[in-house]
Amino acid sequence: MSTESVNYQILSGKLITENSELKDQLSHALQELESVYHMVETQPNNMELGKIIRQFYWDNTEEVEEPTEPVFIYESPDEGKTLYRRQMGESARERLDEPPVSRERAYARLDYLKSELAHRDYHDGWTIKGMEEEVEWIESQLGDNTQLELFEE
Repeated sequence: MSTESVNYQILSGKLITENSELKDQLSHALQELESVYHMVETQPNNMELGKIIRQFYWDNTEEVEEPTEPVFIYESPDEGKTLYRRQMGESARERLDEPPVSRERAYARLDYLKSELAHRDYHDGWTIKGMEEEVEWIESQLGDNTQLELFEE
């Protein structure tokens, strides 16, 4: 029995991309179908309906341009000491030297989380737990200068 190396990062990236594309295609198809139903319901003359449907077909068969902006996944194999990013579906990654978040944005996020936690009755337990953990982590990163400096000065 031979063992093959499976790169789960590449496979999961491809699945996420394919899933997103399928959702977009399904949404578009449902919108077109709704338009056709509307045309059939509003046009009593079959000959006119045929012309309208044919025109709708020709108007909607153009190639759709895909977005060219890449989607990145951020990773830290050493619990935040170094930060890498890779394009979704790729295994090659690059080390990020610049911090991704300014201190100002970190404090703004902290203020937002605390205001949400003040209204904890509007959230479920998992959401509360996640927000509390994020507050604790941000405070630990901002409060001690000996910690990893993830933030810009």
